[in-house]
This record gives sequence, structure tokens and C-alpha cells, in this order.
Amino acid sequence: MAEPITRTMRGVVSHSGHNPTSTDENWGRFFTIGPMSRYAEDLAAMLKVLAHENADKLQLDEKVDIRTIKVYYMQDDGGSVLTNGVSREIKEAIARVVEYLQTTHAIVAQKVDIKEMRHANALSGPIIIQLNGITSVHRTDVHPKEGFEAIRFGSVMSFYSLCSTITQPWGSIFMDLLRFCTCLSDCTFTTICYAILKKLSLLIPTAKLQKLKNRNESLKKEFSQLLGNNGVFLYPTFIDCANFHLESYYKMLNLSYTMIMNALELPVTNCHVGMNKQGLPIGIQVNIFFLIPFSYPNYFLKQRTDCQA
Repeated sequence: MAEPITRTMRGVVSHSGHNPTSTDENWGRFFTIGPMSRYAEDLAAMLKVLAHENADKLQLDEKVDIRTIKVYYMQDDGGSVLTNGVSREIKEAIARVVEYLQTTHAIVAQKVDIKEMRHANALSGPIIIQLNGITSVHRTDVHPKEGFEAIRFGSVMSFYSLCSTITQPWGSIFMDLLRFCTCLSDCTFTTICYAILKKLSLLIPTAKLQKLKNRNESLKKEFSQLLGNNGVFLYPTFIDCANFHLESYYKMLNLSYTMIMNALELPVTNCHVGMNKQGLPIGIQVNIFFLIPFSYPNYFLKQRTDCQA
């Protein structure tokens, strides 16, 4: 069975000692640490330990009236041109969760169409990639943005000194890419991809980046108004189930399904809700500001048995 994995509210669980880390003041806004457990009922106990003196902020012992919960869901991102379609089995899994909530707890889930989710890559990627001081094998204490800032403000620099400023900390990126293509690099492909994206992100004009941040804030307010204090949002974690090694490399843009939740600072729990025909676990994101004291093991145990039959 796949484990429920929780991303907690920012500032509650310390990320001290986590690797990678960052010196950027906004690091804690977008990256937090949460527990992973086999059974959902263990999440509260684990969160109390992780949160330590901040555990009271989560109100984990507060009882939740199931009848007052409002559930909203989307089965995909609404049709982004950058992402692949969500598999039919994941959409059916979300439909089964919706059916279960209605038949067992009389909760009628509402399907919504949040249009900005189509642009999740644009509203999350540049904002997160732009974070400074993130631990990287390609990073030194000098940030490559300094070279671009010098040009932007009209500083007199020779072409040689400009190239030196830009490439000195990150100069091995493209060489590592060439080494990787010949199986000689010590870096993984994802590490090299991050370094390339980091460097390209510096080319985004400040005005354009600010517009993306403003749209991100607007989307955050839309979610806040939608969910309120008793709302739950169901959303795919990825477009399909567990991938083979290296298979996810050509699906990297689909990471927007989870990345947007980091950029929106939404607490998320990835929950196992069944198996596909190959016996691989299906998980969906449950975006929620409180822990729901109910589970559905018997219902989805039957789904698992049916898939394995």
C-alpha cells in the first residue's frame, strides 16, 4: 500500500538540517517537511513529534464534523498545452473517492474549473527556480545573477569579465551535460536540468516575473476563498502511476501538478486510493487545512482486490 505523505503548513515544522537547503528567506514558504506513514491515522501523531512546540498551531486534537466539510475536485489541470493528459485510471480513482464520500458520508463533492491551473508551470516554476542560495553541485558563493544585474544597470564590463562572472560558478553545467551524454558525468540528469533551468530563469525580465507573482497571489486568494476553513480539494498527484527509471525525464513538465501546490503554499497529503490494472498504487493530492478523522480502507481494499483479480 502506498503511504500517505503530508506537506504541512509553512513554519510549523523546522527544515533545519534538511538537504538540500537554502539561504533564501522565502525557502520556508515553498518547502516544508511532513511525515510519511502507512496508515492515515498515524499522521497526527507523527506531525506532533515533527512540529514539537508548534504542534498546537495545527489543532490536531480538534474534532471535525464530517457533515460540515465541503469537497471540491479537478480531474486534471484543465487542458494545459505543456502537460500530458491524466490517465483514465487516475480520473476514475478520483470519481470513486467522490462516490464514496457521497454514499458513505453524504458529502456531495463539487467539480470545479480553476482556469489558472492550466498555467501551473508558469505560475510556479519561475518563482521556485528563482530562489537563491539553494544547495547545488554547480553553485558557489557567487550567484550568476550578479553578471546580469551589472548589464541591467549599465555597468561598464568587458565581454571577458562578463563571461567570467556568469560562468565561474556555473561554468561546468554544459560540460557536465556533455559528459552525461557520454556516460562520464558524476551528476544525475535532474541535477544538470535544475542547473540549466536556474541559469535560464535569470533571463526572465523583472516585470514579467512580477506579473507571474501577482497571478500566483490571485490564485492563492481564489483557493483561500474556495476552501475557507472547511474545504477540501482533490487533485491528481501526477498524470499516471509509478514510472520506470528514466521514464519521468520526458514527463518533467507534468511536475506542475505538485509544484503549483508548493508555490501556492497549500498543505497537501498524497493519499493512496487504489491500484491500477498493473497492480501499481494510485495516489491523489488532498489539499486540506485540517485532518479528517475518517478513512475508507474497506471500500478501497475491494477496489484493490478487483484490480488484482
